Amino acid sequence: ANLEKAVGYFQQTTRLDPGYSPAWVGLGEAHIKQAYGGDIPVEEGFGKARAEVERALALDADLGEAHSAMGQIKLFHDFEWTAADASFHRALALEPGNARAMIFAGMLARALGRLDEAIALYRRAIEIDPLGSEGYHMFAWVLFYAGQPEEASTILDKALELFPEMANAHHLLGQVYLTQSRPQEALLEMEKEKDPAYRFYGLALAN
Repeated sequence: ANLEKAVGYFQQTTRLDPGYSPAWVGLGEAHIKQAYGGDIPVEEGFGKARAEVERALALDADLGEAHSAMGQIKLFHDFEWTAADASFHRALALEPGNARAMIFAGMLARALGRLDEAIALYRRAIEIDPLGSEGYHMFAWVLFYAGQPEEASTILDKALELFPEMANAHHLLGQVYLTQSRPQEALLEMEKEKDPAYRFYGLALAN
């Protein structure tokens, strides 16, 4: 429902000022979220998003957040990871303090096995936006994959302190405990997981 409201507000903004490029980016990102989350058909959502982000780039080729949004389309829909990587790095070259671009760049770096780069990106994203929940979650995942369970646990504890309802946080913390041979603590965390799918999956792992 909130995404639908966001789309409506961004559409209203683009009607009032068709030359305001950030509104086209916002509209495009809202459609990306709707398509990725299954709220609207995938091809429809990403098709709209591509047109809207291209409109933003035509208005302002140096708008970092527009390059970041195009990177999301390349990553999540086109599966053109080299092109997505280039878009995220272009976004960060233009806007070095863009925490969201760092999160997506880190996501791709992790998938490509560049774990040190991903860790550095997530660490910086949290420094810039300490109240952004997504950064903590993704940072903990890459630390877990990189074989740093203690730091992953610290990040997850901080995330749950800030965002008690965060989905998948208890499940991931439970996985950390399993790797540390702490099965009872892992089971307790799995039982606290807010997302039913991750809770059932975690319980299967811990039992």
